[in-house]
Formats: sequence, structure tokens, C-alpha cells
Amino acid sequence: ATHTLRHLLVEINVRIDTKASVALSRIIKRTLNDKRFIRWGISFGLLNCCVGGIFGIPQDYVTIFQKLVIYSGYFTAAFVCGMAVLGIYGVSLLIATFAYKAKHPFDFTFPDGCGGTLFLGEAIAIFSLVTFTVGVLITAYILKAPWIRNDNDGVVLLKYMWIAFPYIMALVALLAPAIPISTQLKKYKQERDLYFQNKLDAIRNKLELSELTADELKLLRAEYSYQLEERARLHKMRTWPYGLGVNIQYLLAAVPVFYASFEATSKFIKNH
Repeated sequence: ATHTLRHLLVEINVRIDTKASVALSRIIKRTLNDKRFIRWGISFGLLNCCVGGIFGIPQDYVTIFQKLVIYSGYFTAAFVCGMAVLGIYGVSLLIATFAYKAKHPFDFTFPDGCGGTLFLGEAIAIFSLVTFTVGVLITAYILKAPWIRNDNDGVVLLKYMWIAFPYIMALVALLAPAIPISTQLKKYKQERDLYFQNKLDAIRNKLELSELTADELKLLRAEYSYQLEERARLHKMRTWPYGLGVNIQYLLAAVPVFYASFEATSKFIKNH
């Protein structure tokens, strides 16, 4: 995810002016700095240890040293996940600022079919899929671990809430950065469509004039056809920065989640 963010920043800086680049750099330094990462990591680490204690790790055959190792694992895993949650927030804020404040041109003729924003969608998808994968691992562990409080309804509810959290964050990572881009793409599409509408109206008005020569009529009709073709290209432009590849990736990633959800639901029904 860090590697993807570095390349994303390079792509963004190519498309913005110096003033906007400075503004985005300030956001990154203010939001994604070491101190904030450490604070979020420690907070999530301690919270995860508490949740593990509530679920109930085995008491009878686990030594104090083994408990220490288990809780250290809980803390380390959640420390990394806590930093990832802050990363999702920081990337969402970065892309939203890029969408609303940076002076960058969209282009409906761009080959990606997204007005030149597919590079953003691909980066966002990686952040989301990484979070999604973490959710699958968390689901597998929570469902398979021998907790001693599996019969407590409150603990069962907390367990499924803890399982759902990374999937919710994966959805946030997918949508939160993309919504500002989608909003600006829709605005750009509407403005360009109005531009073409005005151009076509002007050409039609000229074509209605009776004093036009044959050459002028030919040129106007060619211009009219060209503007219609350009408008058709505009209407094919997607207003979300995602392509078919992202949909396929999510479909493949969802298979183990559906299986885990089915297994968890079956166990829950059987136990209750």
C-alpha cells in the first residue's frame, strides 16, 4: 500500500500546479506522520488485546508465557491494522483535496474511459483489496480460534462486529476517495455536454440560413457530424474511476468471504 501511495503521489504531481502540490504535501505531513501512525497503532493494539480477553483465550492449558505471546500477537496485528485505518483516512483526504482544489484537466477522450482518472481508481482498489484481505485473515482466525466464551450472546455479537469491521473499512477505502472524483467527473461531463449542445445548436441555426453556399453547407455538416461524434464519446466516459479489472478482482476476493459468512451463519444457527 505504501509503494502504491508513492506512485500515486508521482502521478498526482504530474497533473497539478506547484501551489496545489504544496497544499497536498501539507496534508500528507499533517495526516500521515510518524507520531499519528504510532498513536493509532497503539490504540488499536490495546483495543484488540481487550477484545481478545473478552472473547476468552484458553485458560487451562496456556501458560503465562504463552498468554504473553498471544497478546503480543494481538497487539502487533492490530498495531499494523490501526496504521492502515489512518492510511485510509489520509488517502481519502488527499484524493478529495485533489478532486476539489487542484487545477487538473479531465479529458473524456482519454483511453482509460474514466476521463484520465483510472490511475486513481487502480490505487484506491489496491488499498481496499489489501484491507479486504486482512478481513479474510481476521475472519479465519476468529472463527477457528478456541475461545472459551462462545456461548455468551454478547460476546458472539462483538465477535461478528469485529469480523465486520475490516470489511466496512475496505468498503470505505473503496468509496470514500472515489466519491469526490465521481462528483467532479459528473460535473465535468455535464459542463462538456452543455458545451456540445450549444455548439450543435449554433451549427443548426447556421444550416437554416438560405444564403449558404454548397461548400459552406458541406463544412457545416462535417462540423456537425464531428461534434455529434465527440458528444457520443463524452457520453461513453464513466463517472467512476474504476474499470472492469477492479470488478473482477473484488469478485474473486469475495469468494472466501462468502464461504466464511456461510460457515459462521451455520455455526451460529446450530448453536442457538
